[in-house]
Order: sequence, then C-alpha cells, then structure tokens
Amino acid sequence: MFDLSSYSKGQSAGFNSFIEALIPALDKFSSIECDIKFTFIVQKSQSQFIKLLAPTSQVSHFAGSPKIIGPLIRNIFLPFISCFYDLLICPRQYAPLFALSKTFLIVHDLQSQPVESCPSNIYRLLKKLRLLLSCHCSDVISTISQFTATELKSHNVMPKYIIPNPYSPNLLLSSDTLDEYLPSDVSKDNYFITPSSLADHKNISNALSAFHSFCESSPSLSYQYILIGNWSIESFYNLFPLYIDCPRIVPLGYVDEMTKAALFKFSSAFLLPSIYEGFGIPYLEALSLSKPLICSDIPVCREICINHPFYISSPFDSVSIYYALMSCLLCIKEYSYSYDVSSFSPESIALRYLTAFKAIMLPK
Repeated sequence: MFDLSSYSKGQSAGFNSFIEALIPALDKFSSIECDIKFTFIVQKSQSQFIKLLAPTSQVSHFAGSPKIIGPLIRNIFLPFISCFYDLLICPRQYAPLFALSKTFLIVHDLQSQPVESCPSNIYRLLKKLRLLLSCHCSDVISTISQFTATELKSHNVMPKYIIPNPYSPNLLLSSDTLDEYLPSDVSKDNYFITPSSLADHKNISNALSAFHSFCESSPSLSYQYILIGNWSIESFYNLFPLYIDCPRIVPLGYVDEMTKAALFKFSSAFLLPSIYEGFGIPYLEALSLSKPLICSDIPVCREICINHPFYISSPFDSVSIYYALMSCLLCIKEYSYSYDVSSFSPESIALRYLTAFKAIMLPK
C-alpha cells in the first residue's frame, strides 16, 4: 500500500513527475511477481492519478482522502475541519488496509517552515501531525530529498530510501519555431522568469518587492519579470494589487506547453525565491538549460543545485533578493555551466523504486 496523501495537490509538478516514475516501476514489478496487489491512498483532488492508474491491473483498491478546497481554504476553520478528518476519521477508515498491507509511505515534505499567514501555519502543523501518524503506521518510508529525510529524523522517523522526483528535459525546447510562441509583450532574452504557484511559501511577495526596487534603482536596464503558473492573472492582482501599474512585471498565469518552452528558452535567468521546498522540479528545469539561477539558500537547493546558483542569503528579506538579482546581472552574459540531469530521468528513478519494491516484497 502506498500512502501518497502527503502530496498537497494532485496537479502539482512534484506529484505528476512522481507518477511518471511510479507507473513504469509498477508495470515492471508486476511482470516479476504477479500476485502482488497495490493499494493507494491519495487525495480526492488527484484526478490525474486516477486516470493514469485506471489501466493498471495491479491496483485493486483506490481510496480518496477528501480535502476541503477552494478560495475559502484560508479561513481559520476549514484547516481544522480538513485535518480533523485526516487525524481521526481516516486512520479508522484505513486501519484494516494498514494491517493487511506492507505500507510504503512517500514523504514529500513536512511543510514545517513558518510563513506569513497564521491559518496557513496552523494548517501545516496539523498536516504535519497527520503525516507523522502515517509514518508510525508504515512499514517502509521513502523521501524525495536528503533535506526531507533529515526533517523526519528530527522527529525520530527513520526513512529507509531517498528517491528523488524524476525529471525529463522538455523536448519542445529543441524546436526551431519557438520564437513565434513567445508572448508579444515579452522581450526576448531580456527577462527573469519564475514558474511557481502563488502559495505563501513560494515567497512571490518578496520577489516582487525586490524586482520593483531593481526597476526603480536601475531604470536604464529594461529587464522584465515574468511569472507563470497554474493561476489566473486576476488572482495574481487580487493578491498583489500594488503591481498593477508596473509594466515590467508581467504575470501570465497559465500558459500552454509551447509557450512555456519558449519562455524558458529565451529567459535571461530563473528566479526561484521559495522559503522551503521538498524537492523542486523548476530547479532542474533551469539547470538543464544551463540558465543563470537565483534561488534561496535553503538545504534542498544546496542538495540539488550545489554551487551553480546565485543564492539569496535570507529569502524572507526582499533586500537579499535584490542583491542576488544584482549579483546575477553583473556576470549574466558570461555566466556558463553544465549540469547532467540524467540521474533524475524517469527510467532511472523507476529502476530505484523497482529495486526498493523487490527488497520489500521479495526478501532473500
């Protein structure tokens, strides 16, 4: 049984990339030991997961962990209601499954870093308690980064495996016709880009403040700040109304894959100011393109990116982000490096899961 309910959103890049590795690993494993059946506990919102796993014959049971979603999630009461379900009702509902299964728990992150929103902090704390409960009910625990493994060990939970999320470079980036997909209001090779949600821990507010300061201090430099993600332009300006009249800050929200590839290819640098991450596919997207990368000096970034980025010493401070931007600009034209992402390929990650499955279910 796989408890995947620690993934907060079924449409997240981390969850989707994890599925890319899990499906082929299950397919390979079933050809070795066909009597093994797989059970999944996931959130109801993970509709893509249902579609991907439906054709897989080994899946004998599918359980959804209901979550309260929508714009009212920031209301102080809803996190309590949601986590009350997780902590008290779900364990009873799934207790027979835990008892009859070898439970392989995938831990994405503990969401333990404080953020500005008090209700969000309460929600994270309650989800953390639910996750720790799952940890103590599981036979085998795997994490997606050394950072998350260290977090778990601080709570006396010992993960057996560290298997990162898979990543495949976007094949669309090799297209010769990407120029025509670049939005007309975006200046080619003259912008920073942030692919991100608008969640508190993504730290978009401080990044916007830093870039606005950059625009005021360096009016002769015409760089733009492009933001993309699974959100609408209206929702962006509802959260950040101060930047409605700033023409060099361009929120695009959701874009199709061709436009996304064009924006990545012709960007000057990636800006990823997150306060915390469990892993982080956008880091690999920037590194695979050998683009200058400005990111927060947090453990998971050091783990993945090593010494390639321009690090933000204090992501809570917009001034630190501003200085990182300026440091990047000083050598942006000459900056170059190469980074091998092959160890993160879906095939490589699937093989690591396959090896773990064999060790758990087919002991010598």
